[in-house]
Amino acid sequence: MSSPLLVGTVRPLRARATPTPTPALTPAPAASPSWFRETAPSAFVAEAVVARWVGVGGWDRTLRVLPDGCADLVWSADGLIVVGARAEPQRFPVAADHRNVGLRLCPGAGRAVLGVALDDLPPGAVPAVDLWGREAARLEDRLHDARDDDHRHELLERHVAARLDGGGRGVDPAVLAAVRLLRRRSAHDRVHRVSVTRTAADVGLSPRELRRRFATDVGYGPKTLQRVLRFRDVVHDLRPGASLADLAARHGYADQSHLGRECRALSGSSPARLLALRARATSHPGSP
Repeated sequence: MSSPLLVGTVRPLRARATPTPTPALTPAPAASPSWFRETAPSAFVAEAVVARWVGVGGWDRTLRVLPDGCADLVWSADGLIVVGARAEPQRFPVAADHRNVGLRLCPGAGRAVLGVALDDLPPGAVPAVDLWGREAARLEDRLHDARDDDHRHELLERHVAARLDGGGRGVDPAVLAAVRLLRRRSAHDRVHRVSVTRTAADVGLSPRELRRRFATDVGYGPKTLQRVLRFRDVVHDLRPGASLADLAARHGYADQSHLGRECRALSGSSPARLLALRARATSHPGSP
C-alpha cells in the first residue's frame, strides 16, 4: 500500500529513537546523499510483508514518518527494532553513517509477526529483544554478519516466515480481507463515506468484532485506517500548483478546511506546508 512520500523530507526510515535537537529539515551535503529504495518482498512472505526497504541517512537529522497503517522491522548498526503503526506522525533520528534495512509489514499482519497486540506497542522504536529475548539477539548477530542488504532481507523474511509458522494464531484472514476492502473502497469511493458496518458484514464479522480485531492486529480501528489510507492518497497527489479545494473534493473531504484539519492531525503540517516541503526536498535529490 506504500505510496510515494515527500522525498528527502518524510521517509519511512526507522532508527532507534533518542532525544535529538537536530532539525527535521537540513539540506543534505552534496557529498553525502540520503537515499531510500523499496523492493518487492519474497513470495513466501507476501501475505504479511508489503515491501523490503533500505535507507541511508547521508547526514545527521531527524526524519518525520507519516502514518501508513504498517508496522516495520528495522535493522541498523544499533540493532533490531520494531516500529508499530500509528495514526500520527513519528520522528526518528537518523545518523549519517547508518544503513537502515527493513521490512514493512502489511496492515493486519503485525500481531501475527510480532507476537504482541499492536495497540499495546508504545510509540516510537521498541528493541526487538524486549519482545523476543534471545531469539532477537541471535537474529541481530546474523544480521550484523550478513554479507549484504539482500542477505539481511532474506534473514528478516525467514524470521517472519518462522514466526508465522510457529503455531500461533497466524494472520487473521478476515482482518486482511477487511483491509483490502477499505483500501479499495477508499480509492474508488472517495465522495461517499466507506461504511465500516458494510465492510464488517462483507467479511463475516460484527462491527464490534471487526474493531476489536483491528485494534490488536492493525493497531487502531478500521475507521482510523480508512482516514490514514485516504490521507496517503492525498500525499500521493500533492503536486506544485495543485488546487487544495479540488484535492479535497477529489478525495471525499467535506471541504478544504476538512482536508487541512486531517492533514495537520495525521502529518503535523498543513497541506500547503507539505507542498512546500516537497518542493524543497526535490531540490536535494537522493540517489537510487
